[in-house]
Amino acid sequence: MSFSPVRLNHAVLFVADLERSVTFYSGVFGMEVIAREPRARAAFLRLPASGNHHDLGLFGVGSAGGPRIAGTVGLYHLAWQVDTVDELVEARTALVDSGASTGESSHGATKSIYGADPDGNEFEVMWMLPRSAWGAYRDAAPVERLDLDAEVERWSGVRTAHGLHAAPTSGTDQPDTAPGAVSLDGPMHTSAELGEPVVVWEGSTDPKAPLVVLFHGRGSDAHAIATLAEVLPSGLAYAAVRAPIAEGSGYAWFANRGIGRPVTSSLAATMGWFTTWLDEQAPPGRQVVLVGFSGGAAFAGGLLLDRPRRYAGVAVLAGTLPFDAGVPTDEGRLEGVPVFVAQGDHDEVIPRVLLDRTWHYLTGPAGAKTTAARDPGGHGIADTALGALSPWIRGVLSPADQGSR
Repeated sequence: MSFSPVRLNHAVLFVADLERSVTFYSGVFGMEVIAREPRARAAFLRLPASGNHHDLGLFGVGSAGGPRIAGTVGLYHLAWQVDTVDELVEARTALVDSGASTGESSHGATKSIYGADPDGNEFEVMWMLPRSAWGAYRDAAPVERLDLDAEVERWSGVRTAHGLHAAPTSGTDQPDTAPGAVSLDGPMHTSAELGEPVVVWEGSTDPKAPLVVLFHGRGSDAHAIATLAEVLPSGLAYAAVRAPIAEGSGYAWFANRGIGRPVTSSLAATMGWFTTWLDEQAPPGRQVVLVGFSGGAAFAGGLLLDRPRRYAGVAVLAGTLPFDAGVPTDEGRLEGVPVFVAQGDHDEVIPRVLLDRTWHYLTGPAGAKTTAARDPGGHGIADTALGALSPWIRGVLSPADQGSR
């Protein structure tokens, strides 16, 4: 008699120092702790794009067990799959930066990098070729040198694990969906299905006044971000737009395939939904500035990359640009466009590799006219960044359009 499981569901490791291992897997893999069991000195973690209850269990046993000896009988390594070869590059950078990298190789149909956690438990991070490209590798698994740059040149943006992603849930089986919003559960939605935007208006009611659009973070709502208008320049119209996708008690701008990594079709739908509304509110001649925080920053960045000449300026606060999500990020894409970017050095929400990539692109290859602000804080808008944002907004708008002060 035999049985056939659907797949390997999760891994469980004995570790010497539980908190050290939680810090490693949270920081390098972006996992979140979803449960703890103090009686067993255990923590259970989940990958950000996973629909699983947990993907990794860690049980602290202290130093009595001694370090793991490589090459002895037992588990060799675990393999974690990414969706694009671009993410494999990000993973390699993260492992090198954390001192966890141990090597890399090509196995034909899969491209792999390797690392070890603080207890010496080895793991693989791999990207799989599209099945149609397996060819002679269908029945072979060689160990060869990996030329990752060449793989990126050929396969950049090609997704091979997207069917494994699950949209984030609100923690209930049947989340309520507010009027004017759709749920993350189920299929992707077209812009026509997203309903009329819900907007909180502040500031000037003059339909010709420059328009500053505020985008809230993932899981929040328009009222939370609307309070920014109180400390930004007077004489302007402020529109805090609520994201169209219900997520728990708040709203999201797009379905995610990981923190800061939008699903391409979802981002395209919500950007189309927003620009239809914006073109009605701001016909030619009315200046528009976008200000986005966290998930709203990724959304604002997508709009900027899609139509860079449409906006007088865009502020990306504590967030990442939506790389590898269907919007162009080529050199010179934002030539001369005013951009404000602010980040905290200890932001533990947005993956550091994405924050660094955003900073590098906006202050370099993009060609943007970038004002950049760093602070020693975490995931938020620091007072120093907020203090610099107001004069930046005033500066990017034509003097004649700024109204009285």
